[in-house]
Amino acid sequence: MSQVILEIGLNKWGDDSFAINLRLIESLAAADPVVQIVDQPISRLKRETYLDVQFSAEEYGKRLSEAIFSDDKALQMLGRARQAARNTNDKQLRVRLVLSPHMPFLHDLRWETLCDPSDAIPLFMRDDCLFSRYLPSTDFRYVSPRVDDRIRALVVVANPRNLDKYAARNFAPVNVEAEFERINKALKGVSITQLHFGSTGPASVDRMVDTLQYDEDGFDILCLVCHGAFLKSDVSDAAEDQERRPRLWLEDDEGDADVVSAAALAVRLNEVANLPKLAVLVSCESAGSGDDGLYGGQGALAACGPRLVQAGIPAVVAMQGSVSMETMSDFLPAFFKSLRDSGQIDLAMSRGRAAIREKHDSWMPVLLMRLNAGRLWHGGSTAPNDQFHAWEGVIGQIMNGQCTPILGSGLTDHVLGTAQEVAMRWADQFRYPMNYHNRDNLPQIAQYLAVTQGHLFPRNMLTDYIRRELLRHYEKRAGLDPSWDLSELIEHTGAWLREQDPFEPHSVLASFGCPLYVTTNPDSLLEDSLREVAGIEPEVATLDWRTGQSQFGPNSNYFPSKQRPLVYHLFGRVSEVTSLVLSQDDYFAYLLGSMRHKESIPAYVRKRLADSGLMFIGFQLNDWSFRVLLQFIRQLHGSGLLGDYKHVAVQIDPTEGQLQDPEMARRYLRESGNFGEARVEIFWGSVKEFLKELQSRMPPQDRFRKPAGVLK
Repeated sequence: MSQVILEIGLNKWGDDSFAINLRLIESLAAADPVVQIVDQPISRLKRETYLDVQFSAEEYGKRLSEAIFSDDKALQMLGRARQAARNTNDKQLRVRLVLSPHMPFLHDLRWETLCDPSDAIPLFMRDDCLFSRYLPSTDFRYVSPRVDDRIRALVVVANPRNLDKYAARNFAPVNVEAEFERINKALKGVSITQLHFGSTGPASVDRMVDTLQYDEDGFDILCLVCHGAFLKSDVSDAAEDQERRPRLWLEDDEGDADVVSAAALAVRLNEVANLPKLAVLVSCESAGSGDDGLYGGQGALAACGPRLVQAGIPAVVAMQGSVSMETMSDFLPAFFKSLRDSGQIDLAMSRGRAAIREKHDSWMPVLLMRLNAGRLWHGGSTAPNDQFHAWEGVIGQIMNGQCTPILGSGLTDHVLGTAQEVAMRWADQFRYPMNYHNRDNLPQIAQYLAVTQGHLFPRNMLTDYIRRELLRHYEKRAGLDPSWDLSELIEHTGAWLREQDPFEPHSVLASFGCPLYVTTNPDSLLEDSLREVAGIEPEVATLDWRTGQSQFGPNSNYFPSKQRPLVYHLFGRVSEVTSLVLSQDDYFAYLLGSMRHKESIPAYVRKRLADSGLMFIGFQLNDWSFRVLLQFIRQLHGSGLLGDYKHVAVQIDPTEGQLQDPEMARRYLRESGNFGEARVEIFWGSVKEFLKELQSRMPPQDRFRKPAGVLK
């Protein structure tokens, strides 16, 4: 899907002036052209330029527009961008503001008021011009849109009992019931969990993080209502705490105020493996510092917003001033209605602003995000799983021992991090010099490291990375010991995850009783689940693609069964570092080696991949592992027996911002895999969503049982 993005960047030009940088990106594809204007000086962004119009959004927007589009080249770029957008399917131009964090004055400007230079009409209250403040993040978790209408929100309202202690801040008590009523009305049709003192527990950081972390279905939206302000710390003499910093008034276990810094909140939220896709930060009467001047418009919650984006939440709506309750009462229903209908956060923001265009504080709601595009979920009737009708066929194959699950990295993204995360971190750490658009391509980054640092280097780096991530996220919660080796860390982390979540994907898969599990992942989470959940001891084997040696020779008496299944690792295991398939050269060598040593692959594995129902779980179309896997299967069979079975691909959807076309993906699978007439059904959603739905449809006697003392 073609997209048109106009990126506005500003850089320091001199002591008191700036340079504008406009980039027109006509698609997200790496090969598509990028037109750029660099270092065009502008001089009307001085603070005093806007002081006399700060109470008029219309005049402010006109003056800001005159500064940004003062040059003919900038005007031409805007015109070209709008024309290019008209040629796309959705007719939408995305305007993305990219500012350095080292220029706070520019962040304070009210960019949401920007006007069309041709007619002085606000640009960002229209469906064809969508605006966001783009913030880079060190958290590289990718966003796959939810594909059904089961949107869930956690609404947290903090009203500390001792607000009178902060009389200097002139805080009014928060009307908890009124706030929930207002938000419930705005979130009509969304499943809501409430968190406030006297109900499920205090509106505390610990309670919020625990609710987000341990809820088995996860939340799409976090809505936080609390007081906020800029102030110095009153509990520390450290120099860094004597600066004015954004702080939020949450609650402690007794219901009294717990004044939490935005930075501390971000650190805690970063612990959550499955963060909400959207955070909405609503201030009650005092979002700002109390100063009506230009800097007073910044507000504590607007400063908290960037922190939450950096913590990993893809999109944050925050208030950059002392927004009125009347304005919020009009903004939130329009915003959430559009979001429910379309799933498109930047479009919903535009419609929310349009609903308050006559308000004096219409510029205060701000959208901060790190997404390439604005889709958080498929809205309304666009959910593509309406046409998924393969449930009975898949269940029948599982019950009859005719199903072969093939596991991809989507099963472990929430535990070990995504391949894209690893690639981006390594690209930054080792200053990857090639095309920017490939910085999230792990095989390509690993290839660069293998060439510059040695072939074993990226493999050792991967095992070190997994160790650090496990300890960072689970050392305290799962009681991990840093002295354990990597296999022990994975084993104990998996046991803890199974204890917390009865629908942990590996546990559900272990309950199916399949004789063969094929995995492209290097971890031992599946075999550990088979031992603990199903109570059986699996055989574990790895394809030695370099030498062709096999542990199951002609004299082997082992034959896979439900009582003693085989877990076959295609691309290596962390316990055997040299077996890992990681770089581009590794994948090429793997294909050649697997063809050369085809007979070393157990005959049972070859037969099952040619004569059973294949269940691809946790792959994306553009993954190297998936593309090589299809070629691997293709070279193993040619009998056409796969046409007798129902095949399923789960989490095959590309990441946020890319085209999601079920028919195209199905056609790609059939053609690339050379499955003949075999039909591959696509389930567009997460692994957990699929497995939970599948489990609920299984006959009662075959459903996943919780072993005593294992799962809660």
